[in-house]
Amino acid sequence: MYTGFLFLMQLKSIEAIMVTDSDTFLDPQSLKELAFMLDDPLVGAATGDVRIWNDENWLGFLSALRYCE
Repeated sequence: MYTGFLFLMQLKSIEAIMVTDSDTFLDPQSLKELAFMLDDPLVGAATGDVRIWNDENWLGFLSALRYCE
């Protein structure tokens, strides 16, 4: 990942880099919202609301509880 970031940051046409896990589901508006936050010159990074939607077993349920508000 470091090499990939280093390469992308050297390209002048790249304004932002989006990274997710392989099992991530994004809301259709999420990229627009994150990009909106990056318009502020004081903001160097933005993140979304992390939620776990795996309630198929006890471990998944407990993991989901960890991220509840």
